[in-house]
Amino acid sequence: MSLTSAHDLIAPSTAGYVAIIAQHHAALTRAESGIQQRAATVIKLLEDAGEVIDRDRDAARACIARASTMLRDDIRPAHDPAALAQGGLAPWQISRVKAHVEANLDSTLRMRDLAAIARLSTGHFCRSFTRSFGAAPFAYVAGRRLARAQELMLTTDDPLSQIALACGLCDQSHLTRLFRRHVGTSPNVWRRSHRCEPTASSGARCLPPMIRPATSLQKHAFSQP
Repeated sequence: MSLTSAHDLIAPSTAGYVAIIAQHHAALTRAESGIQQRAATVIKLLEDAGEVIDRDRDAARACIARASTMLRDDIRPAHDPAALAQGGLAPWQISRVKAHVEANLDSTLRMRDLAAIARLSTGHFCRSFTRSFGAAPFAYVAGRRLARAQELMLTTDDPLSQIALACGLCDQSHLTRLFRRHVGTSPNVWRRSHRCEPTASSGARCLPPMIRPATSLQKHAFSQP
């Protein structure tokens, strides 16, 4: 084999590796941004709890409970049964895929992209993901989109149309359909019933537990290759 032909074989491969490394770096940067945003939310919840604990202990406890829930969701021990499921993803794969999903809930998430992050074929990734998480990738992403929508409805005054876009959904109608199907009520009704508006004696909002990803969620929130 001549040097020229060898170079022609190596160059495309090298370019491919460089592109993969660049994609991983971009995903990690977005993940760090998402972590900072969630950390700011936890800090705000704890500050709200501190401000009202002497006036409204129930509101303070609700804030602390929500902050605790967010922290538990972000921390998965290496010995977690989901991480060690036979035939499932390795802990490092779970960590990177979860970080990528959380950092990109406001945009399209494709199966092939998640598989590339885990360095697996699409079919192998889908099977391993389901064994580790107990839900297919598209169902997990759907659950995270709806959980993010709930979080924004409780911690911001943003209109539902803006929240829908922030969660990677087409529009408010899309959010409403998904909410009715999987939560059992409309976003507006859920927001009013789970959010305690600030009063003269309370400066915090009641924050109920978020929904969790479930295998009953369908493909609506996940884009196939």
